[in-house]
Amino acid sequence: MRSDAERLPYMNMKEADWVLRMWRFLDSSKLEKLIVGKERRLWDNTRIDILTQNFAIEVDWVNKWAEAIGQSLHYSSVSYKKPGICLLCPDISNEFKYIYRCSIVAIKYDISVWLIDTAKSIAILPTGERIKI
Repeated sequence: MRSDAERLPYMNMKEADWVLRMWRFLDSSKLEKLIVGKERRLWDNTRIDILTQNFAIEVDWVNKWAEAIGQSLHYSSVSYKKPGICLLCPDISNEFKYIYRCSIVAIKYDISVWLIDTAKSIAILPTGERIKI
């Protein structure tokens, strides 16, 4: 029987690893028109994980949703881009409470939210579409 590390190679990746994986994937996919960008360090020494033509996106683990909200709003304010959050979900079926909490605030402040099912390496777009990454 294979170990969890063998069955789920993406489970032990760090947030920065996911950001790099998303950059590589987004450069050559149909997500390109939705999210294409690179990390950007700002004048106040903060770092936008993904800055695109339209969005300032914070990538964080789903249980850190509240921190991601604050960071995305800050990045949006200083970059004059729309706020976005990409939540990394290690066990998406058991993360509903975090996704719900984030969604309530995201709707109020017009923040776009992408979900990444890290166990299956699947991106869930704000439209609900699922794409293997």
